[in-house]
Amino acid sequence: MGGLNLLAFVRLCWAHRYTIAACSGRGLLQGFGISTFAMKPRFRSETTLVLTRPAGYSDVPSQAMTGLGGDISAINTQVEILGSARMMHNLALELNLQNDPEFNPAILASRWTVPWQKLADRSDSEALGIVVENVTQAISIKNVRNSDVIRISTTTNDPQKSAEIADTLAQLFCSGSDQRKSRRTDRNCFMVVGPGGRAGAGNRPAGGRHQDPAAANPDALAAQLSETRTRLANLQSRLQELDQLDQTLVDLDPEHFKGEVPEVVHDRILSGLSRQVATGDAAARIALAERVSELIAQNARERAELDHQSRTLSQLLTALELEFEKNASVTAELRQIERDARATRLLHETFLSRLKEAAVQQGAQTPDCRIISTATPGKQVAPRYGLTMFLGVIAGAALGLGIVLVRQIRQAAVPTGSDLEMTTSVPVLGHLPLATIRQRSQLAGYVSTNPTSPLSEAARNLRTSLLSPNSDAPPQVILCTSSAPDEGKTTMSIAFAQSLAGLGRCSDGRAQHT
Repeated sequence: MGGLNLLAFVRLCWAHRYTIAACSGRGLLQGFGISTFAMKPRFRSETTLVLTRPAGYSDVPSQAMTGLGGDISAINTQVEILGSARMMHNLALELNLQNDPEFNPAILASRWTVPWQKLADRSDSEALGIVVENVTQAISIKNVRNSDVIRISTTTNDPQKSAEIADTLAQLFCSGSDQRKSRRTDRNCFMVVGPGGRAGAGNRPAGGRHQDPAAANPDALAAQLSETRTRLANLQSRLQELDQLDQTLVDLDPEHFKGEVPEVVHDRILSGLSRQVATGDAAARIALAERVSELIAQNARERAELDHQSRTLSQLLTALELEFEKNASVTAELRQIERDARATRLLHETFLSRLKEAAVQQGAQTPDCRIISTATPGKQVAPRYGLTMFLGVIAGAALGLGIVLVRQIRQAAVPTGSDLEMTTSVPVLGHLPLATIRQRSQLAGYVSTNPTSPLSEAARNLRTSLLSPNSDAPPQVILCTSSAPDEGKTTMSIAFAQSLAGLGRCSDGRAQHT
């Protein structure tokens, strides 16, 4: 093996291909047996949930809400909470996993004696701790990159159990988040309203009656009354203008129009069309009729809106007049209420802000997370039969190759002629090169059909070297042997016999191969 090169290595592997193939086949069978009988099937199931913000999150100060801030640290915090030992403890208790042999080895250990007896004698708390650790190892929690989505993967020996564990963990997390938010909302409401159910003493005006300070001010009420009357007068004036404009538009006959638009109609489009109609443009006359209809419809919509505003202002004016008459007797009381309102304004605004925050939290009934896809019965992820058998084939081939190399190294072969001369102190008569054939059965035909090949020339040189010193007494029996198998005994015997046959020296001879 000292001078073994790559080509020689390939030839060695080809020569011992059956040994390597047998070892590879054995490795294939062992891989199949291990993956089928020795390895337990593993099934993986996945549940997906998304972390959400409560409704109205952007309208309330951030310190009052409990939703996500949207940064990666908040998402990672939720992932750590989801995979915490407390969550796994609650999951184990919820599904009674302490009685599952897959997660509690003490159940199997109780069926055995030493050395498993110590495991079976552990306390309930220690056994539950082992169950929590095993459940944690069976669950994988990952956050989808650049999103608020979290995937919970569970791998167990049963497909239904994998799906149940993943779904239960997601439900426990979502329900726990909802309960925490409800407790915080109740606490905020208690702080705002108080144990007596009232928001505070300053929220109610003194005197037993609720009065609007702005409405109780006579000056402000008078100004509002005057403004309302002015607005109502303007609306009525505008309604009269609309009536006059509608009458003008109705009287305007596009068929007999001669290009003169009344001054009451202030419309640039209608004025432009009138000039075109004056030139005799028929299309402009049609457009003029459409514009007149459009203005009539527009005036009708404006009149309806103004009528509604006029009725509203009339009702408001009546109410203001009644209120103005009543306020004359309660002016002193309203001024006192105004002073009290200014004194308690700051506390009142604070209570209103807290009440708004509490109301938003109470309205956001959705939890901080929700399940977007439930788990299905798990898919088998182990053992991977193809990979196991492939590794078995590779290991078997490596073992067969190792056996071949060890056998080759242990053989006492002499690779070169100079080494042979130094070892045996006998001169070397010749060297035979390898024949360019694939099968041994092709050797005889190759030597016969290629008399000038390197192998045939080397055989003739060997014949000359072997027979020339003994020309008077040529050898009658020639023995071909070697120190190891597959070193070319058959090749040399056939090539040498073919060379001797060319001299007519082997017509009655026999060759025996052992």
